Amino acid sequence: MAQVYFYINALLYASIAIWATLNPEGAGASMGYGPFGPDGRSEFLTVYGGMVTGLALIFVILAWDTTNAKLGLLIAIAFYAPVLCYRIATGIGHYPMLGILRGAVILEAALLLSALVLYYRHR
Repeated sequence: MAQVYFYINALLYASIAIWATLNPEGAGASMGYGPFGPDGRSEFLTVYGGMVTGLALIFVILAWDTTNAKLGLLIAIAFYAPVLCYRIATGIGHYPMLGILRGAVILEAALLLSALVLYYRHR
């Protein structure tokens, strides 16, 4: 089951990376970023293209090698818990959130809860 979880994460992050790379202005605007200057566009592409591709690759590797499933789930928990806390805190501080960001809260909460359940079942 952890393998399926890792593949879902990999597909999710690969999709985000492709979207951000092929349409950075559209992807950025849907997330609340204003028009990009050259430095902002470079940073957006670096994070949402490069780093998110790295996350996709990490989850693919974890899916391929299930001997490290427990560690992979712990990594997912360590990743999603602070992201979700920041997302909720900034969402409250900057209400109302864009629809795509509200969706991100729900998705990240589901991914965190799934990782927690799988981790504790894996013990």
